[in-house]
Amino acid sequence: MSDYIGYHSAKVMGHEYIAPKDEQFYWWSGKDEAFLRAAIGCCAWAVTSRLDGGRTVYSLAGFFIPSELRSENGGFAILGDGTLFKPPFEVTTLPWFSDLRREQTNFSFGFNQIRSEIIVTELERLLHQYKRSTVA
Repeated sequence: MSDYIGYHSAKVMGHEYIAPKDEQFYWWSGKDEAFLRAAIGCCAWAVTSRLDGGRTVYSLAGFFIPSELRSENGGFAILGDGTLFKPPFEVTTLPWFSDLRREQTNFSFGFNQIRSEIIVTELERLLHQYKRSTVA
């Protein structure tokens, strides 16, 4: 099973990421339908950015399992249930995050497969950390 990253840039989209209601994630992509269909049932991680002064701040907003793909606005909506991190994890300065940005060509691909198992392990660690903190 593959892991994917979905990136939302407040600067590009014109607004900050809107958190899903009832843990139902929504992600829009203009990627090829066959590529997006391959993500159904896999793990997807939601990364967002916002400007803070002149600095870009990146956060891990959540994790979801894509379960549905709908044709929408010249592309596709990717929908699925997951875990919204409240609050999101700021990841800008984490050591592995620069490797993720490099791998994803500074997130220029929007919704894309993650190739590094090390990065997937770090993302899973944050998910487990979040789940432990909400149980306590």
